[in-house]
Parts: sequence; structure tokens; C-alpha cells
Amino acid sequence: MRVRTALKLGMDRDIIVNKVKAQGDMPAYGYTPPYTDGAKLTQPEWFGWSQEKRNEEAKKLLAEAGYTADKPLTINLLYNTSDLHKKLAIAASSLWKKNIGVNVKLVNQEWKTFLDTRHQGTFDVARAGWCADYNEPTSFLNTMLSNSSMNTAHYKSPAFDSIMAETLKVTDEAQRTALYTKAEQQLDKDSAIVPVYYYVNARLVKPWVGGYTGKDPLDNIYTRNMYIVKH
Repeated sequence: MRVRTALKLGMDRDIIVNKVKAQGDMPAYGYTPPYTDGAKLTQPEWFGWSQEKRNEEAKKLLAEAGYTADKPLTINLLYNTSDLHKKLAIAASSLWKKNIGVNVKLVNQEWKTFLDTRHQGTFDVARAGWCADYNEPTSFLNTMLSNSSMNTAHYKSPAFDSIMAETLKVTDEAQRTALYTKAEQQLDKDSAIVPVYYYVNARLVKPWVGGYTGKDPLDNIYTRNMYIVKH
């Protein structure tokens, strides 16, 4: 867990979002996007740190795990074929090397092989992304359950499973939201993933098109809600 946490801290999300992608994406601190209905997430303490402090803490964790400048950690980073994914993988490897001294070997695979490798768990770190099927936190969180076929992180946590099981028993919305927050905190505590950014979709909208808010988390656009403004 110390190595996973170090990788999480050593990733400079601001550079990825503002310099590499530069499309308005949001730096991520968890799995469920904060704009998801039913999510009321709290930012973990580390997200408020400067990148310098994150790097310092990451190096301490790596040292505790036996990795130093003289004996650096070396990992493989798996990504599927795409110009953007390649660009992001190169950036991630460069940031981990620069920030916390981790050597990264890039491994590229075509989509089908990439999925097979992730499901088999034969990788060190793999690029991943998820878009919700419905606007509710379980569309994300359920994929991290121990028995989920979508759990290609191979994360297994009785504590997390127990929290998610509890969400099925409560009928009060506030209680359920609190449990979702607790589940996200468990994922962060275990450093189950390295959250990098939350997706956004860029749209060009004519100024005389009314009724388009751009605030639907699923990016559903209904023409019945739209109209032309006199111009």
C-alpha cells in the first residue's frame, strides 16, 4: 500500500490537466466525480497539499518500502493504443521519475489484448477510465467490489464491500450519501487507484441556442428542452 500511495501522491494532476490535456478536465482526488447525483464527497487531506509536499511524503513511503535513489522502484505502465493515451503515459512516466524517482517502462497493447491483460491482473500499473451508465455513485463504486467482473484493479476489501452492502439497506438519502462518502474514503485509504482527472466534454454552442445548460453529468442533450433565441 505504501508504493500505491506514493504513486498516487507523486502524480502531478495539474500538469496532466492543464499542460498535457488542456481541455478543461478537473484534477481528481477520488473515483466518483463530485458532480454525480447522490455524491457529497470530501477531499482527502493530501489533495490540499502542494505538489512538493506530496512528493516529499511519497519519497518517505517509498523509502519505508525499501526503495531509494540508489535502489529505485521500477514499474511497467500498461496502456491501450491511442495517441492521447500514449501522450498521457509518457507524461505520467516523466512525472513519476522527476517527482519521486520511479522508473517507468511503457507497455502498449491493442484494446482486446489490453482488456485481457487487465482482467488477468498481469500488470504493475494500468491506464483505466470509467464513464457512468447512470447518474448515481454506485455506477462507479460497484466496479470496485471484490466480486465485480469489472474490478480490473483486482482490489479486494471486506471493509469496502461491507460499506457498499450497507447502502442497499438504508432508505434515507442522507444516510446513503454518507455511506458513499465513507466508501470513497476507504478507496483513498487503500490507494486502490491513482485518480488523475475527471472527464469533461467540450461543446461549441451558438449564442442564440437556448435551453442548453451543459450541466447533465451524463451529457444527455434533449432537443425538447432547446430553443432558438431571437437574434
